[in-house]
Amino acid sequence: MKIHKLWVVLMAGAILGLSGCGQTTKAPVAKVAINDASLGLEKTSVYDVPTPPVTQYSKADPGTNQSLGVSYHTAPPQVPHNIDDFVPVTRDNNMCAACHNTPDLIGGKLEKGQATPAPISHYIEKTKDLYMGRWNCIQCHRPQSDAALLVDSVFSPDKLN
Repeated sequence: MKIHKLWVVLMAGAILGLSGCGQTTKAPVAKVAINDASLGLEKTSVYDVPTPPVTQYSKADPGTNQSLGVSYHTAPPQVPHNIDDFVPVTRDNNMCAACHNTPDLIGGKLEKGQATPAPISHYIEKTKDLYMGRWNCIQCHRPQSDAALLVDSVFSPDKLN
């Protein structure tokens, strides 16, 4: 039985080896470089586009900075304070929840410096526990920076009603 298997393997190898003998090799195809002026939407070289200026993120302590309005309806608000000491945000270590997990304050008047509560959409309806599918806060909520707007927003929450 072992000799039969060995014979099959040898024959298969011979057939595969012979099948390539009649083929001719093709000459290598010359590769043409892509012109860098055709890579972007602008019809100039990608090297001619100036590098955007470096932006600075808020260094304000929590509770000391003014929150910006949102850019559009349902946009997540930006974080108005420095987050360097609060990242990385993990499921087991979420410093955001330490201050913003206050469902009883939703809709109420906040004292100066008091953390804005996470919205009702971030909680499990019956228990008022934070929904852990949203533990990664900085996935949606980005720190405020001094970056110039690329496009002006004409959104106004007053125009929604």
